[in-house]
Amino acid sequence: MEIEYFKSKLTKGQLEAMAIDAVKKQLENADEYQIYRFAKKLKFFSEHLVKESEEKLKDVWTESDRPEDMNYTTGDVILNLDEFEYRKFIAEHLKEVDEALKMAAKSKEPHFVVNIITGEVTSVPKVSIKSYRKDSINVKI
Repeated sequence: MEIEYFKSKLTKGQLEAMAIDAVKKQLENADEYQIYRFAKKLKFFSEHLVKESEEKLKDVWTESDRPEDMNYTTGDVILNLDEFEYRKFIAEHLKEVDEALKMAAKSKEPHFVVNIITGEVTSVPKVSIKSYRKDSINVKI
């Protein structure tokens, strides 16, 4: 009873800080595998909580009383553009071009593709690096 009374006198921020401190203290003696496993479970839980609360919020959402740091974007249809054979053909050709670009970046020898507009064989240039993909570790929850 005293604990509940004590909790009722704290602000939301104070309760969150206490919870974070409690978790940090618990993880002080954990190894890196346990910490990572806990973090992945926490991420899974928070994503589930966000999804659930978002569904509830959609039912009561009004623009007039929403917080300034929130907005609502309505969904839209996603068209099956691959039903158009010409577009599908171009998309498949683009995959081939992408593969040729990847091969050219790794190889010293020149690579070529057929230009689908002119029908001519075109040399594939070496392209620059746009960004890097990070390593990741997955945990099944």
